[in-house]
Amino acid sequence: MAHRVLTLAAATLLGLLLAGSCFAQLADSAWPCAHQNLQRTGICPHRRGDIPDLTWSYQAVDKVLGTPIVGIDNTLYFTTPMYLYALGANGNFLWTYQLLTDADAGPVQDENGKIYVAGANGMAYSFNQDGTLDWSENMSANSSFAPTVGPDGTIYFGTEDYLLAMNPDGSLKWHFGGDSGEYSNFEASPAIAPDGTIYCPCSCGDWQTALIALSPDKLELHEPFLTMRAAQITPAIGDDGTIFHVAGSRMYALSPDLNQRWTTAISGSINSTPSLTARGAVIIVGSDQRVHCFDQDGPINIWERDLGGNIVSSVVSDPDGYVYCIGPQGNIDALTPDGVEVVWSYSTVGTIDSQVAMGENGEIYVGLTDGRMLCLGSRASGNQPPTLSRGSVWPAEGGPGTQFHFTMSYHDPDGEAPKGVLCHVDAFPFEMQLESGTADNGVYAFWSSPLAEGDHSYYFTATDGRGAWVRYPADVDCFQGPKVESGVTIEPEIFMVLEKDTYSPGDTLNLYAYAKNGSYDPMFVDVYIALQWWDGKTLLFLPDLSLDPTPLASRVLLGADTETDMYLVLSTVVPDGLLDANYAFLAALTPYDNINYIYSITYQYWRLLGSK
Repeated sequence: MAHRVLTLAAATLLGLLLAGSCFAQLADSAWPCAHQNLQRTGICPHRRGDIPDLTWSYQAVDKVLGTPIVGIDNTLYFTTPMYLYALGANGNFLWTYQLLTDADAGPVQDENGKIYVAGANGMAYSFNQDGTLDWSENMSANSSFAPTVGPDGTIYFGTEDYLLAMNPDGSLKWHFGGDSGEYSNFEASPAIAPDGTIYCPCSCGDWQTALIALSPDKLELHEPFLTMRAAQITPAIGDDGTIFHVAGSRMYALSPDLNQRWTTAISGSINSTPSLTARGAVIIVGSDQRVHCFDQDGPINIWERDLGGNIVSSVVSDPDGYVYCIGPQGNIDALTPDGVEVVWSYSTVGTIDSQVAMGENGEIYVGLTDGRMLCLGSRASGNQPPTLSRGSVWPAEGGPGTQFHFTMSYHDPDGEAPKGVLCHVDAFPFEMQLESGTADNGVYAFWSSPLAEGDHSYYFTATDGRGAWVRYPADVDCFQGPKVESGVTIEPEIFMVLEKDTYSPGDTLNLYAYAKNGSYDPMFVDVYIALQWWDGKTLLFLPDLSLDPTPLASRVLLGADTETDMYLVLSTVVPDGLLDANYAFLAALTPYDNINYIYSITYQYWRLLGSK
């Protein structure tokens, strides 16, 4: 196998010529390219700060592809299927450009403000900062990888056939590989060392993967480093020139001339580019659902952590060595430098397929597959998160045509209305609407479409827009239900809702109810109010504390095979003079033609405190 190799003297001269202008052509911004810099270290030059808070959210038309970048003037650029977006530092829309193709890996920006994007249709694009097209050129090969801007201003595009070098004006400088040569499938973005050497993985023949080293003039500087065929993944380069290259389940530490210094392996395949830290560590994530941290100087496993699911993206770190990784449930976890402690975990309530980007003040930018682009700043001083409670679904069982009613109580201690309230049925999010009470202290509901047969589960999330999303139940638990079976008849049932559990004299008490009658006969929905006696069982009905359920607080006639909307049963100011005790509302369903027969009974308890 013949390789065209540049002499050592020429390589040294090249390094001296480029040393003074290293990285001058990449935008001088917080996160101008994937993995932050041309060495692909993933180290943010700015400290992150404390627990994150949702600063803003922008909804794009489709899922976010690739890593967003933070460009000049803190403008955020990212891609979705068919579009390139530009947002201002406050999340305000600036412009979008329809690409007519996917740009899976995101853009890059140079110091002159030009934004470069590679299209899956084989087109290379250059845009001005105002969103106008600078140029577009046909690369004659598909690309799903972010371009790279070299120290001399050359833009490198990896394609399925060859590595393409283009001048800033869009003209072709050179291409390497392809044309029935030994190298092909340049299916990753290259990394560029401080001396200007370009390191790029590719295929070599039918059965091998190669890491090659090229000069800016496409001269092959060293013999390639070969492994068995594996997915091409962008390498990372340390400050001392060590190249961290992954292939399959192994990570290799290579010298600048591509000789192996050490290697290590994990139990699964390595999914993404190694990430470096300011404390001399190198971190990889793999299909074994773990984050692995090694010493850059040797294969010493410093720590590893199980995140409980597949991790699809490289981690990033800050100058203090704190590590930020994307968990399998769409959460962003901040780990201490030793990996022992999760400092905080932020749930995005979605799925993330790409790396995060970090801003100059430690902001975290992340795109989700539901089209949301989030900016996470530092938690607002004094903000209290909302509390979620009383989650339920009705009915608990039904047939394939049943519409299920999910409800949850929302309360914000700061009196803030929610910016988002979601019900997740089988992990799919659905927007909930205020059904009763006030926006900051009320009951939110979601009526589902018919569900598939089988057992289902659900949970709720909400945010006040000033803090992280709150999950109920917490962690990864879910409520079980509803159960859907063919042939199930929905029994007559009533459900009652109060805005809170405890009341004091002078409080306004609003009782809401809804009912469903799946039978063939009309039903009365009768509601009573009672005091729960100290034995915890006996109910004494108001106002006479009688054992008989009289008088009625409300009666509604419910037709056969019908249901009510949520309706207000009772609205009253809690009087003084009542006992501090537990009280209950009792709802009974009685047949229209036999009011002496009680079909079913439902209870809604509440407590009175503070009577004089």
